[in-house]
Amino acid sequence: MSSIVFTCDNCGSGSANTAGVLRMEYDPSIKIIRVPCAGRVGANFVMEAFSDGADAVSVVGCCLGACHYSGSNFVAMRRLKILKKLFEQLGYEPDRINYYTARAAEGDTFVGDAEDIVKKSKSGERPFDIILKADDKVGGV
Repeated sequence: MSSIVFTCDNCGSGSANTAGVLRMEYDPSIKIIRVPCAGRVGANFVMEAFSDGADAVSVVGCCLGACHYSGSNFVAMRRLKILKKLFEQLGYEPDRINYYTARAAEGDTFVGDAEDIVKKSKSGERPFDIILKADDKVGGV
């Protein structure tokens, strides 16, 4: 099991780095992918992560009003909200997609977010497992 966490270069990655410097521990199943800004994370990033076997996908961006790219964190939040609704309509658990905010100096915030991500990813069947099983039965690609 793994959870993919996209972190913006400024606050998201900074909070993960602060957690590391302070020797705070979080679940090793969390895989961090740095992006220039949370607003760069599109639906294709999220869906590809799930199709590659992720149990949950999250984005950690700057706090509201503190984005280094003119409010792109609001764009990311809206995108993920739409994806959560789409997931729910498709019959998947919408809690597997989340957005978190953090400040670069708050390692404890990142660790708390990581614990929440892992907790939400352990419930139920993984997204796309049903599709993958159906592909196996019909000799999928």
